[in-house]
Amino acid sequence: MSKNSVNRFIKKNSNHKINYIINCAAYIGGQGLIENNSIKMMLENTQMTINLNNLIKKYNSSIKKIIFIGSACAYPNSNKILLEKNFWNGEMFEGVSAYGIVKKFDLIYQKEIKKKFKIDYVHYNLANLYGPKDKFDLVTSHVLGALIYKFCYAKKNKLDLVEIWGSGKPVRDFLYIDDAARIISQTFEKISGLVNLGSGKGISIRNLAFFIKDYTGYKNKIIFNKSKKDGVPYKVLSNKIISEYYNVKKLIPLRDGIKETINWFKKNYL
Repeated sequence: MSKNSVNRFIKKNSNHKINYIINCAAYIGGQGLIENNSIKMMLENTQMTINLNNLIKKYNSSIKKIIFIGSACAYPNSNKILLEKNFWNGEMFEGVSAYGIVKKFDLIYQKEIKKKFKIDYVHYNLANLYGPKDKFDLVTSHVLGALIYKFCYAKKNKLDLVEIWGSGKPVRDFLYIDDAARIISQTFEKISGLVNLGSGKGISIRNLAFFIKDYTGYKNKIIFNKSKKDGVPYKVLSNKIISEYYNVKKLIPLRDGIKETINWFKKNYL
């Protein structure tokens, strides 16, 4: 969301009213990308919010609500399920703080916009999203997409082993992309403030790897390279608040979502 693209949008739609802004723009990837590009990540993501401000200044009289997509990376480092009330209670995990701090900035920005222009907001803290059309390269992908790539590539090329970074112990919360889209589209008018968007369930990277190994049909060895960093030890979001607005029992089970994602990957990449 560059300054030029925002200005082009304003020029093209100068005679229209805008009631809602859903901001999904971000420069993001896995922990390796965040650590290796931390300054760029902070600057580019902050600049996107600054650019968005031009839209808000132009359309503030008609805007009813701003919807921001946040991240669980912004939570303090914890070994317990992540609750909205604890969002500000502690330091973030150092490896992802360069991205997490921008999401905290976004939340403060939304609060200040509400004070100045009386525009309501909702800030969704997302778990790890996955699904068809995800990123699957080993530079910008998150863990689930990277694992699908590794196992599918290993099977196709008959590799003897798949190497996975870290011990496999960290626990993550995964949400299928279609579920995330449905929840946001069905709740953003009903809810305000900070709210988590996740499955409320955690799975270790080790167990996730073996699931994906089985579903891709790879039969050979897995090794966990413990010389590589693990990342945040535990990152599972409470979905108690969002469950008051959406039936979370309808969420696509992780096993089914992984199978759908693998099938899409095979059709489009292999």
